[in-house]
Amino acid sequence: MVERDPQLERLSLGHLQLPAEKPAELARWYAEQLDFKVHGLHMRSGGSLIVFVEGNPLQNKQVHFGFRLSSKEAVLIWHRDLKRKNLSLGEMEGNELYQAFRIHDPEGNEIEFFWQETPSHFGIGA
Repeated sequence: MVERDPQLERLSLGHLQLPAEKPAELARWYAEQLDFKVHGLHMRSGGSLIVFVEGNPLQNKQVHFGFRLSSKEAVLIWHRDLKRKNLSLGEMEGNELYQAFRIHDPEGNEIEFFWQETPSHFGIGA
């Protein structure tokens, strides 16, 4: 294995571009249901940027994206809020190191809401 240059900065995912049949409607759903701030087809929440472009939705059960939350309690609060909005929610799952549930947006993208203790063997912070 080639040794990593110690000056390389760790990567952090900054944005996600996803195809959508109706990008403007999907952006509105993210604003209304998930409290994203919308600027055209660009949406922000926390440090996340999602951009919807016109195209065929991914429709792949092996692909999903997740929003990391700061605690197990934050996961439970989001779960309670989305349930109150009558959204279809996946089962809550977890243990002492992980808590999560999943939903699907109107175009079928699977979204995970999770908290996870970062294992120390990764050598990085959360």
